[in-house]
Amino acid sequence: MGIHSNTCRKVYMLDYGLARQYINQNGEVRAPRAAAGFRGTVRYASVNAHRNKVTRDGFLCKKLV
Repeated sequence: MGIHSNTCRKVYMLDYGLARQYINQNGEVRAPRAAAGFRGTVRYASVNAHRNKVTRDGFLCKKLV
């Protein structure tokens, strides 16, 4: 929660439910996937996700907050 008077009514939530580990058992950084299928709830997915377009929707949402 925000700690200043102008942010005290804001709640910041991070959801790592679909995140994957980026370091393997040896402590090395894993190579990025060549492609990743759709993950999440179809009902709440963006239009671009339905069209299989790579987007920066998560970054755009952050800017709106």
